[in-house]
Amino acid sequence: MNRPLCVLVLAVAHFVLAPLPVHAQEVESLLTRIKAVGREGTGNVEAAKAWKELVKAGPSVLPQVLAGLNDADPTAANWIRAAAEVIAEQAITSGKGLQADKLEAFVKDAKNAGAARRLAFEQLSRVDPSAPDRLLPGMVNDPGYVPESRKTAPVGFTVLSRWLNAVYVSLTLVPSKSAVCIRRKCPRPSKSL
Repeated sequence: MNRPLCVLVLAVAHFVLAPLPVHAQEVESLLTRIKAVGREGTGNVEAAKAWKELVKAGPSVLPQVLAGLNDADPTAANWIRAAAEVIAEQAITSGKGLQADKLEAFVKDAKNAGAARRLAFEQLSRVDPSAPDRLLPGMVNDPGYVPESRKTAPVGFTVLSRWLNAVYVSLTLVPSKSAVCIRRKCPRPSKSL
């Protein structure tokens, strides 16, 4: 085979076999198909196809996938959560990494659902070990984050214990009447945190 033809064949093969970037509208379409899943297996076939396409899209769509949890019912949330976890796991194990800055912005945005923010926080903590120490003190008064973290103990126990430590530290630095009530209800965190 002559060289120019070989180069052309390789270029076409690369273009055809390489995953194409997924646009925002495509991700929304895939999430809509997943959200259409119902009880008793209704819509599972379409949801499974959409799930596979979503996972193939890669880590660049992770913030959008997490945002899909904002208005998902519990059944669809299970599908979306699983997709987000697989996307993150594949990105980390393949060495591609995650977009830590976008995940951090997602975690800080209180408009996002607590479950989505918690999942984003957990994935961010995997790639950026300093994230918990940097973000948890700002989440002390965050009403959406803490209830979701309590539901996932012992998985979220480390995060929850760090959060409680941040609460305790902030209460001891700025004592108030409400701080006394909260301090009586919360056990004092250990020094090892």
